[in-house]
Amino acid sequence: MSDTTRPIVDVHCHCTLARFRRAVLEGGTDWHGMTTEHGELGNPKNHWDVPRRLEEMDRLRVDVQLVSPTDVFYQYDREPEITETIAREANEEIAGMVRSTPTGSWGSGRSRCRTPRAR
Repeated sequence: MSDTTRPIVDVHCHCTLARFRRAVLEGGTDWHGMTTEHGELGNPKNHWDVPRRLEEMDRLRVDVQLVSPTDVFYQYDREPEITETIAREANEEIAGMVRSTPTGSWGSGRSRCRTPRAR
């Protein structure tokens, strides 16, 4: 923890999911219909793994990061089954990051957006 009596929390930390990057960059395919046009692939900070995030947190004297996937992973305009799958896999990956650093990361989970009923 920092020198203060309260932890310093960075509440705005995005990540581009590793499983997405593997599919579109290494596998040359899409990931649930998402391609290299998605996922903020041009922002290197969104690609950091847990050890790299911890290095930066130490450098900035941040105690905890609240990690969430970039907003492109919400995919609200897609079929509900696809958004549910993307949400589940995003939550699994974020949960893995949190489990690997129980005192240094918190995760922001998400759920698929519900389709409004027609009237």
